[in-house]
Amino acid sequence: MKRTTLALICLATIGLSSPVMAQSYSIFEMAQADLAESVPQAAERIAARAVAAGFSVLSQHQAGVPGTCAFDAHVISLVQPEFVSSLFGVRSDTAPFAAVDRIVVFSDENGTHVSYVNPAAVARTVMLDDSGATASALEHRSALASLIGAATLVGYGPERERGLIGKTMGVMAGGPFDEKIQTHGTVPDGHWRAVAGALEASLQTAGEDWGLRAIYRLDLEAHEVAVLGVSGVGMEAKSFDIVGAGSNGARDGLSCPGLAHAAAYPLEVVVRQVGSSVEIQFVDAMYRMKLYFEDAGKWAFMKNMTMPGSIADELKGFIQAALMAR
Repeated sequence: MKRTTLALICLATIGLSSPVMAQSYSIFEMAQADLAESVPQAAERIAARAVAAGFSVLSQHQAGVPGTCAFDAHVISLVQPEFVSSLFGVRSDTAPFAAVDRIVVFSDENGTHVSYVNPAAVARTVMLDDSGATASALEHRSALASLIGAATLVGYGPERERGLIGKTMGVMAGGPFDEKIQTHGTVPDGHWRAVAGALEASLQTAGEDWGLRAIYRLDLEAHEVAVLGVSGVGMEAKSFDIVGAGSNGARDGLSCPGLAHAAAYPLEVVVRQVGSSVEIQFVDAMYRMKLYFEDAGKWAFMKNMTMPGSIADELKGFIQAALMAR
C-alpha cells in the first residue's frame, strides 16, 4: 500500500491540451476505447502522464472480477493538490470524500478501455451543489481527460439533474451528503496522524467477508486529515456482478460488463482532527452505493439490501481493532 503526503507532492505541469468537452454529470466517462494496448501497458502510460501533469499517483490496484470473468480491471487512484485545496476552500467537512480521483483501465471482448470517475458529478453531490465547487470540478475534469489523452467522452452510470441523491421509493438512502457522513470511532486527546497509522496497520490483513484492506493513505497535512482508500476483491466482484451493464446499453451482452464501474472503488475512510479529539468517518454504505451504482436499478438494490450493511460492519470491525490496539 502506498502512502502519500500532499505537502510533498511535486506541482510540476506539462502543456497537455484539453479536449473540447460538453458539460456532463454522468458519474463515469469513457475516455478511450478499443485500444490495442494491454491493461498493464495502458495503466503505466496513464500513470506516467498523470505524474507529469502534476498529479500524484496514490495507488494502482487490480480490481476483483465476477466469477469466471476472463478480463481485467486496473484502478489508478490519484490526487491533484490544487483541486484538493479548492474543495477544502468551499467546505472542509465533506471535501475529503471528493479529493481523490480514480481512473480504470479495463478489458473486454473489444479490447482495452479507459474510464474515470467524473469529478463534476461527484462534487455536486459531495459538496452539496455548491456552484463554486462544481465550476472547479468541471475544470478538473478537463485536466483528467487531457492526461488520459481523451478524444471524445461517453458518459454512463448514474446521471442526476442535481447533486442531491433522492430516496429510493421514498425511503432508502437519500438526502444531503453531509448528513450521510458517519463517525465510527472517536479518540479523545489523540493526534490524527497516530490514529491513521493505527487504522492503516489494522487494514493490512484482508477482511473475511469482503476482503477489505487498505489500498492507499493520503495525508492532508494542512487540514489535519488522512484519507484511507479501502477496497476488497469480494466487494468489487459482487458490485460489478450486480450492476452489470447498468445504464450503458453498449455493454449489454458482454461477459462481464460491470468492470466499467470499477473506478467506484476504493471507498474512503477519513481520519480527522476535531479539536483535541480524532474522529474516524465513512459515508453511509448504502448511500455511497447509490452514488456510483444506482443505475443497477431499484430491483437490484432491493435484492442486495444487506450487502452495504455487511460492508459497513467489516469496516467497523477494523476501526474497533485499531482503537483497541492503541
